[in-house]
Amino acid sequence: MLISQSLVFFAALALAMLEAYRGGFAVTVLALVTTLPWVWFFCPRKHLAVGLCFCAAFFLEPSIVILAEKLNGVFDLLAGHSPFPYYFLRVGLVEELAKFSAVLFVIKYFRLYPKDTGEALIYAAAAALGFATGENFFKLHHITEWNTAYTAYSLLIGLLVRVPLHVLLSSIWGMHLISYSKQPSKLISVPIAVALLATMALHAWWDTIAVFLWHDAALTAELLIMLAGLWCFYFYITRMSQTRELSVAETSIVTSKPMEKGDEVIDE
Repeated sequence: MLISQSLVFFAALALAMLEAYRGGFAVTVLALVTTLPWVWFFCPRKHLAVGLCFCAAFFLEPSIVILAEKLNGVFDLLAGHSPFPYYFLRVGLVEELAKFSAVLFVIKYFRLYPKDTGEALIYAAAAALGFATGENFFKLHHITEWNTAYTAYSLLIGLLVRVPLHVLLSSIWGMHLISYSKQPSKLISVPIAVALLATMALHAWWDTIAVFLWHDAALTAELLIMLAGLWCFYFYITRMSQTRELSVAETSIVTSKPMEKGDEVIDE
């Protein structure tokens, strides 16, 4: 456990250092500070699949950012210049599909299927953290060119909101990844498709509200309520998965318990 846990940590560090050539040492440190603490929090079980999901999403993020920038005008046109449809396409669709694609690649290509719901959530969390790490590099690289106060503000928002938000949103579709263990040949199931659409909508709604955050205190409260609700949802499904796994483990112990001397079998 300790070796694999350290492997994920240093893999994240090595990947971050690759970006140091582009962003500089300061940006590297700041991006790591906002991401790595959450790796330890959201990924208690570390193994190869977790590192692969993290790396796949990390390397996919720059391509997704460039693609989204190129299609920015198309998204705005399709949305009819309305904020929510625009952010649904520009942010929700693009970013959630990127994270999901990273996990799907690891599951299908390496045949590393999650064994239970808890492990499926960790897969999704690892991909979300990898994507958030790349996003932090991009944002901090541009922000540090402005002023120190805004950099500190962005660092705080990234640590407390942006990074955990990516994980919490991904948990909505992540909890359904267990279906690939039951149906390995299936590319996508109805529950996953519905969960992805719901996640995209929530992500878009968050960004839509955030645009007007400084203009209305009620909108700020709405964001905080949404964030608190996502935390409650995450802890609920995590606890439910742990309870289910414990129940399955106890059942298997009882059924596999050998018959002791003196036990009678009653034939009807």
